[in-house]
Amino acid sequence: MRTLSEIRTQIRTLTDYVDSSAVTDSFLTTQINLSLGTLRDLLIDSYGSNLFVSTDAQEITLQSGTSDYTLDSGIQKIEEVWYQSGSDRYRVTPHSPSEEASFQYTSSTAIDQRDVPYQYRLYSDEIRFIPTPGSGTIGINYIPVLTDLVNDNDQVESSVLSQWLQWVVLDVSIKVKVVTEEEYGGLLGMKKDLESKIMKASSNRVHNQRKLVPRINSLRRRWP
Repeated sequence: MRTLSEIRTQIRTLTDYVDSSAVTDSFLTTQINLSLGTLRDLLIDSYGSNLFVSTDAQEITLQSGTSDYTLDSGIQKIEEVWYQSGSDRYRVTPHSPSEEASFQYTSSTAIDQRDVPYQYRLYSDEIRFIPTPGSGTIGINYIPVLTDLVNDNDQVESSVLSQWLQWVVLDVSIKVKVVTEEEYGGLLGMKKDLESKIMKASSNRVHNQRKLVPRINSLRRRWP
């Protein structure tokens, strides 16, 4: 995998700013991190989110009478929430504010009757469950926050992102040309060609992969 320093050097070479102070390392580092985030969004749209879901789920031990729990700071996007009951796992679905008042039956009754045990709603850095939980464990599968490259020897953590780092080089090179008010049509064409290759490569992958959370029961929802 290439380091931050190597990526900056590639950009300087491509834009003819190898020994120039007109484009600072600080500027390049900021733009590289922004472009890495954009590239990951592009790859998620193309390949699906499973490639970027953390292998470590956040687990929350429910406390009787407590509805709100703090999410890990490393979570960027929640992909799946589940409730553990014995050896079975039940999918927890989002709810809207209008549903909160009508979702009143107890969690124990819901489990016994194979209804949806809980639903959740996100509030800033917290997750709220209804009805108010009793006991048990909630698991959260998520896409983690992308770690910024800071030091010269820092490397891109994701092997998927590493395969398409040239997109970042081209994207940041275009930004350099915009700032320096130079022509960048050729770079833009190369970037679009690379995006086409990304789309073509993604179409060759199998999208219907095994679920990350096994044995999720299919539960019907019953309202009072």
